[in-house]
Amino acid sequence: MGYNVKRVLIDQGSSADIMFWEAFIGMKIPTDRLMPYAGTLVGFTGDQSSYSILGGRPTLNKLGAVVSTPHLKLKYPLPGGKVMVLCVDQEIARKYPAEDVKEVSLTEGRTIKIGVSLTKEDEEGLVTVLKINILAFAWSASDIPGIDPDFLCHHLMVDPRAKLVIQKRRKFGEDKRKAIAEETKKLMAADHI
Repeated sequence: MGYNVKRVLIDQGSSADIMFWEAFIGMKIPTDRLMPYAGTLVGFTGDQSSYSILGGRPTLNKLGAVVSTPHLKLKYPLPGGKVMVLCVDQEIARKYPAEDVKEVSLTEGRTIKIGVSLTKEDEEGLVTVLKINILAFAWSASDIPGIDPDFLCHHLMVDPRAKLVIQKRRKFGEDKRKAIAEETKKLMAADHI
């Protein structure tokens, strides 16, 4: 194997895996490996994809893969106990930025960002739905005060046999300290901490 494939999208929310014809041919995969699909594929706008491959849950599950979004890596086990790591070429990733967005005001002080590729009709429909349902969104911690910790609480899964380690104290600059204090006050005012 050993092919470089540019523009692969790993979508952990997708139930479909798609390899576009150019990538299929470029990787010299025999055509007898093609499998027909009789189901319905929903979600494409008819625009040409800028990706060569769209990988979803079926591939991730079959590989037993783990995705690390912050590190732009995908790891999966190989026979013999080895681990394969797929990495993003940072230079290529910088050449292809995410879709351009624009800021739209829903009401005074409440703005969102939406993709510029939406048709005028889709944009108007989306903005209308968001404006009608504006109260369904939490814009800050104070918008959702007093959440019962029994209903929603984060727990760290720590092995009780693990040795405790004291982390080195971090020193933050004045701006960071102010931001941390401000966010902590907001969470305390909303009874989240």
